[in-house]
Amino acid sequence: MIPDSVGTVIAFLLLIAPGYVWQTRAAKYLPDLKTTALREATRIVFSSLIPSILAAVVVLFLLRSWVPVLRAGASAPHLVIASLATSTLACLIAFLWSYVWFRKERRWASQISGGSALFKALTQLPENSGAAHVIVTARLLDGTVWRGEHMAHDVESEESFRTLFLAPHLSRRSGNGGKVTEYGAGDYVVIPLDQVSSLQLKYLSGSRKSEDLPEG
Repeated sequence: MIPDSVGTVIAFLLLIAPGYVWQTRAAKYLPDLKTTALREATRIVFSSLIPSILAAVVVLFLLRSWVPVLRAGASAPHLVIASLATSTLACLIAFLWSYVWFRKERRWASQISGGSALFKALTQLPENSGAAHVIVTARLLDGTVWRGEHMAHDVESEESFRTLFLAPHLSRRSGNGGKVTEYGAGDYVVIPLDQVSSLQLKYLSGSRKSEDLPEG
């Protein structure tokens, strides 16, 4: 019988450590999602299963001379050493497999994941700060200024026509410094991102009113 303390160590090595490595790697490429502690723990355990099973097969093959000893009732040190070897290999499998699984995200890393100012400013920061709305002031290359609520934006580097989608309340000022034109509640605008020279963002935590928009 395995003592409780040894069983706890083995469970951590095989069911927690590889999944933690995988989730850490995933966090580099995917937006953070708010979840319960139970769901996060379950996700880590399930992420550990496949790497641990593959590692166990490899370790048992390489250490097949130990198998009779383990079947006969190995001592606690033997069990811990075998589990440590399996866990180390499982963590390595999880780490290397993340490079294959997230290959697309790594190609987009400069624009969508860790290095993207646009992605952080329009998606991650509002979620982390609890902002309910993001008001965008977009200045175009020709001097035109659009203001409205952020709804969506393209982030994929393979997308040939990347755009910024703004919702009411919308306002527009032409590049020659003319007066501000206000649009109705049913108006939306799609702005090509390659025509945007700068973005100014305003984060709102409550309900948005027309006066929340900066004046032109």
